[in-house]
Amino acid sequence: MPVLEMAVSPVKSLYWEVFPPMSSCRVYCTPVFHGGLLYVLGGCSETGLPLDTAEVLDIESQTWTQLPPLPTARAGASAVALGGQVMVMGGMDLQQSPLSSVEVYNPDEGKWERKASLGQPSMGITSIEKVPPPPVAPCLDAPPVTLLSAPPVTLLSAPPCDLAERPPPVTLLRPPPGDLAERPPL
Repeated sequence: MPVLEMAVSPVKSLYWEVFPPMSSCRVYCTPVFHGGLLYVLGGCSETGLPLDTAEVLDIESQTWTQLPPLPTARAGASAVALGGQVMVMGGMDLQQSPLSSVEVYNPDEGKWERKASLGQPSMGITSIEKVPPPPVAPCLDAPPVTLLSAPPVTLLSAPPCDLAERPPPVTLLRPPPGDLAERPPL
């Protein structure tokens, strides 16, 4: 289904921010941001060999913490945060061959766990977390409001459940043109 309209960010300017240096120099590492923490996984050393090192930067305190080593040294991998855990997959091994291995870091336990491998060895891939869309109305006990105008428009909304939350989304339902006589208002 083609996208007919693109969203435009309200951001008018961006800037670079300098963070403290990591404990080891590396290139082709894999960053993933989750919960105020920037994880940096694997990469290549100054000699060009894949690394098993993993570090995490607490953005607020600006401090790096060394994590347990990756079970598989890798560079050029992909990573994604899922349900409070960090998953790293694919990349390149010490022989510069693509990897199919998948490993998950559990911050609560402080350890890595091997998972089922990818269907084929892969490097230079991208991963994203699929986020469910927000609910249409957070307070479902609110009755819909029908506005009678030409053409009729049904406005579905709900009062805020908690004033600290953002206002609820509003959905406008409009009947297709020429279909007004055949359909009663919603």
